[in-house]
Amino acid sequence: MTIDFPLIAWGNLTVQHSLTATLTTFYPNSAMASTAFDTGLPSIRHVQAFIRDQQTVEVKVTTGDTLVGSLIWQDANAICVKGTDGQDTILMRGAIAYIKAGR
Repeated sequence: MTIDFPLIAWGNLTVQHSLTATLTTFYPNSAMASTAFDTGLPSIRHVQAFIRDQQTVEVKVTTGDTLVGSLIWQDANAICVKGTDGQDTILMRGAIAYIKAGR
C-alpha cells in the first residue's frame, strides 16, 4: 500500500513524498516498524542478564560519552541506566555504541 502525501512547500522547496518508499527503505521486510520485543535475540538476553544480576556496566554512546552504572530496564526502543550518582538516564538504542560489563 502506498500513501502519497500532498505537495508541501517551504519557501522555494516543494516536496511530494510517498510513505511506502520511506518505510521500505528503513524496514524492507514490512510495511511498518515492528514494536515487538524479541527476547530470543542474544543481545536482548545478555542485557537482561545485566539487569537481573544488577551488574555494573559501562555504556558508551555515539557522542563519545560514557555512563557507568547498572541497567534498570530495557524495552524495544531504549534502556535505562542508573548512574553511580543515582541518576536515571534513558538511552535510545540507536544512541548506544556498546555496553560492557563493569569496571
